[in-house]
Amino acid sequence: MATHIDPFSSPATHFDYLIARGGTAGLMRAARLTEDPDITVGVFEVGLDRTDDPNILTPGFTPTMWDNPEYNWIFDTVPQTNGNNRVINHPRQESAWRI
Repeated sequence: MATHIDPFSSPATHFDYLIARGGTAGLMRAARLTEDPDITVGVFEVGLDRTDDPNILTPGFTPTMWDNPEYNWIFDTVPQTNGNNRVINHPRQESAWRI
């Protein structure tokens, strides 16, 4: 069973497994590992806890966060030589989005 613990007040000093970045694959792996009650798993995520953020919870608000550095690392490609030197934005989240 998954639980959320505050990393600054957690008494846990040992985990059997550490998973960097949750995402769908990481959280699925953590869920499967913790089916065994004797196994502890720590999942490390970046950014702020935005559990109650209306920008995250409201359908259709995703595009409003793409150019906002509070939510997005704003990765851009190098100019694409076969694409008229176009630079392509590659959005990546910067939050721990717990659902």
